[in-house]
Amino acid sequence: MVLIDKFNKEQVLVKLIFFVFIFICLGYLGCASSKIHIIKGPQTSRNIERIAVSMQSGVLGEALIRELNKQKFNVIDMVELYYLLERNSLKEIDVDDPKSLFKLYELNKIDTYIDSKTKFTITGHPENASIVVYNTRTGDISISLVWENGWGGAPGSPADYNAKKNTDEAATEIVGGIIKYLK
Repeated sequence: MVLIDKFNKEQVLVKLIFFVFIFICLGYLGCASSKIHIIKGPQTSRNIERIAVSMQSGVLGEALIRELNKQKFNVIDMVELYYLLERNSLKEIDVDDPKSLFKLYELNKIDTYIDSKTKFTITGHPENASIVVYNTRTGDISISLVWENGWGGAPGSPADYNAKKNTDEAATEIVGGIIKYLK
């Protein structure tokens, strides 16, 4: 009888460990953290003096400007960029053209131009963002970056809401990726 009780206790312990292991594995599979995918363009060693962020970059663009300013970069805000484009007879839609990019550098000493597009969730968090960083001296794409927010559980659930980063946190990660590859 003692042998049977001992065997049952061991079985119970093994089953308990197995269920805890499965629970932990499902927890890891049920959520994911944010990710950044970066594609580097042609290598250009240069110092970044002035950065302009596209006027069409929206809320994430404003957050990128704040974060770049925190990192001590000289950033042209969207309003100032609008007036620079008007003064130089450039249109926002044509800015990513190499000739227009060179005009930004030649006339205004803006050596980096950042354009971003963002998709937001129903909760107001950024779901993903596509960022292109241009070298205005050459017209080349320095970095193309895709940022994806984390997720957890079903879309819109409390777990998903808590797993997602807000716009400022996304900007911090994105600027960190940009700085890593531009310096």
